[in-house]
Amino acid sequence: MWNVTTLIRLMKGSLARKPWSRERGRTYGLRVDDALRVICESTDYICAERLTPNLVWMARHPATHDELEVPPWSLEQLEQIGLG
Repeated sequence: MWNVTTLIRLMKGSLARKPWSRERGRTYGLRVDDALRVICESTDYICAERLTPNLVWMARHPATHDELEVPPWSLEQLEQIGLG
């Protein structure tokens, strides 16, 4: 049941959504974003359920053909995405 004071407050206030007070910062670097973009394009944008567990393997494959430069720390971050 609604409280009367809550209803009065809602009636007086604006119904527009308030902007976010802060945005979440970047979790992964630009190298990881580039790797994800190349992987997604090369696999024709397969679903996340199939993509996520194979990210490290899929990042190493274009790296062997010099299509993508993947430093070791990027592979670690891709592995964290795959585990999450």
